[in-house]
Formats: sequence, C-alpha cells, structure tokens
Amino acid sequence: MKPLLTLIALALLAFAVTVSHSSTLIVFYNGTVIANISGESSFQLVGHNVTPIRVSGSSFSVHGDLLYFSNKSNVTISYVASFSKGVISFNEPYPLNITLYLPSSSTVTYMSPAPDSFSLQGEFYKLSFYSDNVTVLYYLPSTVGGSAISQPNYNLIYTLIAVLVGLNGFFAFSIVKLLRVRNVVAQVPEAKEQPKEEEPEEKEEQQSEARLNDRDLLVLEAINKGNYTLSDIMKFTKLPKTTAYRRVKKLISLGYVEEVKKEGRTFYFPKNRSGTHS
Repeated sequence: MKPLLTLIALALLAFAVTVSHSSTLIVFYNGTVIANISGESSFQLVGHNVTPIRVSGSSFSVHGDLLYFSNKSNVTISYVASFSKGVISFNEPYPLNITLYLPSSSTVTYMSPAPDSFSLQGEFYKLSFYSDNVTVLYYLPSTVGGSAISQPNYNLIYTLIAVLVGLNGFFAFSIVKLLRVRNVVAQVPEAKEQPKEEEPEEKEEQQSEARLNDRDLLVLEAINKGNYTLSDIMKFTKLPKTTAYRRVKKLISLGYVEEVKKEGRTFYFPKNRSGTHS
C-alpha cells in the first residue's frame, strides 16, 4: 500500500510541476501513464494493452497506436498500459519533457538518451529527459525466503552485452554510479573492520578486466571534466596515487583514455571509441 500511495503522490506532484510547461509525459514502471499535450494534434500511445483511455480538453479518435485530437488546446491523457519485462521504450512524433519513475530496488542496465537528471525520490528513481524517444532497460531483484536476491533476466543480459560494448564512459557513469554503489552497499553486512584499499581492487580485476567498476568510472569522469594529469585526477577522485594510476592504465587498455606525453609531462585524454581522443 505504501509504494502505491507514493506513486500517486509522485504522479500528482510531477503533474502539478510540469503542467505549466510545454508537452509533458510521466511514465511509471507499473504502467501508469499521464500526458499533458499542448499545441499538438496527436499523441503516440506508450506501452501495450492500453486500458480505456481518459482524455480531457478535447474529443479524440484512435488509429492504431496514435491518438488524434479535434483541437490543439491543452489536452490531458491518462491510462494504464503494460511493458515488456525490464524494458520501457517509446517514440513520440515530437519532443516532450519526460519523467520516468523506477523502484529504487531496480538496477538500470541501459538507457538512451542520457537523462537530464537522475535522482532518488522516496522509494523511486526519477529520470528526466527532454526527447522524442526513450529506451530504458532494467531488472528487479526477486524475493526468496523473505530476502531480496538479484536475479536478472539472463536473456536480456546477453542482449545487453552487445549493446554495452558501444556504451561510452559518460553513459556508464550516469547509469552505474548511483545505482550500482547503492546496491553493493545494501548487500554487504556491517563490517567490523574496513578492508584495505587494494584488496577489493584485486578481486574486481580478477572477476573481469573488461568491466568498469566504480573507481574506473570515477577516474573516467575526472578525465572527462578536464583533469588530464595524474595529480589532478587524484585531487578530483580523492584516490591514492597507486589506485588512480591503475584505474587510468585500465581505461587506456580498454580504449577509453589515451596517454599523451608533451614536454616531459604525461597527460591522459578521453578517447573516442573510434580511436581518437576528444
């Protein structure tokens, strides 16, 4: 009941804040869709198996997945739809202010485009976009014996492997930094003594040299923001010199960063996946 009440409160708040702007679209992971369309004659339905549609502000007709309005005044649309498991994807004929809500227990594995904002509100992640199309892939932990255990859809993950190969560092940082750190902390019990700095790094490197961990992403963010020397990277990330240097070397080996030596100094520049540094 509490998550449901929270959803309702978020929907009312988001709608009240955005209704005064241009066309807006609010989508909840459970299928609730609320749109406020201004100055447009049509709207592309989001989701599948749409329930009876409620429209105020205009009469309308439905042709396939498109709603057509008799006038271009301010039109409000609401309905409940269904989405494919772990996938929320839609395309509109024009850009809107889009707000997407996911449960805080979810793990986002891919999103396009990058969100304008990404925050935690109560029990939900709030993702904001200004776009005409959005794709978000995620999975939810399943519950066994009263405890949550992450059980991703492996067929989905196999598909994502190919997608994530082309994912640049900016997307990876935006997606993983908030979600992955939160999930890892939630799964680790309180420790009597903190492990040494180097021990988790060695374990992560043994598990997968090709996967970017939190420190990799933090270093990559530092470089993307203009910290091109090792000392600048250390200041930005607060990481020890050895740790920062290892992260940089790993990013170089994976093609995210390029090492350039100029006038006796070493610089690290972000590198496009095509092979040239930006």
